[in-house]
Amino acid sequence: MVDKNASLAAVSKTLILEQPFYGLFLISLNKTWRDDLPTAGVSINGINQQLAINEEFWFTLTEDQKKGVLIHELMHI
Repeated sequence: MVDKNASLAAVSKTLILEQPFYGLFLISLNKTWRDDLPTAGVSINGINQQLAINEEFWFTLTEDQKKGVLIHELMHI
């Protein structure tokens, strides 16, 4: 099985190369994995924003869908 952090890092790297604005914004966020969240979401964490992802949901997605979910969540911020 692929490591969840390695998977997120790989998609983040692709996003940096393909869409630098979103990719650089993404790497500045705190990231966490949560089982109590059905999909993914962003929230305030202190004075920063945080990206939370459900691991089970993450691994049901294709690489393009993963990029799409990350961009979608970044657009909320």
